[in-house]
Amino acid sequence: MVTLFGVRIDAIGQERLEQTLTHWLDQVSRHTIFTPNPEFLLTARKDRAFAELLNQSSLSLPDGIGLRFAASALGQERIEERVTGVDTLLLCARVCARKKKRLLLLGGADLVAERAALALKTQMADLEVVAMNPGELSGSFQTVAVSKTVWDNVRGHQPDVIAVALGQGKQERFCLDALEQVPTLHIAMAIGGALDMVSGRRARCPHWMRRSGFEWVWRVLIEPSRIRRIWRAVIVFPLTVAWDTLRFRRFWKAVRSVFHEIISVWTR
Repeated sequence: MVTLFGVRIDAIGQERLEQTLTHWLDQVSRHTIFTPNPEFLLTARKDRAFAELLNQSSLSLPDGIGLRFAASALGQERIEERVTGVDTLLLCARVCARKKKRLLLLGGADLVAERAALALKTQMADLEVVAMNPGELSGSFQTVAVSKTVWDNVRGHQPDVIAVALGQGKQERFCLDALEQVPTLHIAMAIGGALDMVSGRRARCPHWMRRSGFEWVWRVLIEPSRIRRIWRAVIVFPLTVAWDTLRFRRFWKAVRSVFHEIISVWTR
């Protein structure tokens, strides 16, 4: 386990994640999965209440290669594999198909959840997947205003797993609330922009770019409106980590550790 800016990160790869999902769906238990990225951690560093929200998850997966480098720089346990929201959704869908469990996709822009459900069904004929757009939900990570009608509709689908795409903070709060509101639910996971990728609304970054840490370049090319968010992830976040290494008097050790980590990423 890694702790970055007060947020717990579980350093597990996709193989262990698949085992965990399978185990959870076999049990009468209720769990949440969050996928923090550098933006989340920058917010959590300034807002302890947000950090506490993230730490309520059953599993916190590292979405972003920057978290791997940060863990190395700060002398934490090594994060060998990032697990994005898209990876988590696809893996969970495969497990649901195998275990005959129902998956509900909730959120995203108009018709995106429906298109993502169709895409998943095309890939996995045995998957029982439904989609729902809850409309515009006001609120923040502290509280999300969800009407009784929306909760009734969610319960009506009787999901075993719900994948929520409502944006940073709101989706995590919705997941925690869903465990209390939906009796059939085993797993609630926050997946960020995964529905855009799965539905085809946004093209996913080529594998070699994801593997080598250049996904941010792809994001700038296909979504230039995200430049401010990308700046925070690829400039502000590393500089903040570097500042911490100076405070903890391990800057040069951090430089060596991150250099070896970069070589490991590029040569694997």
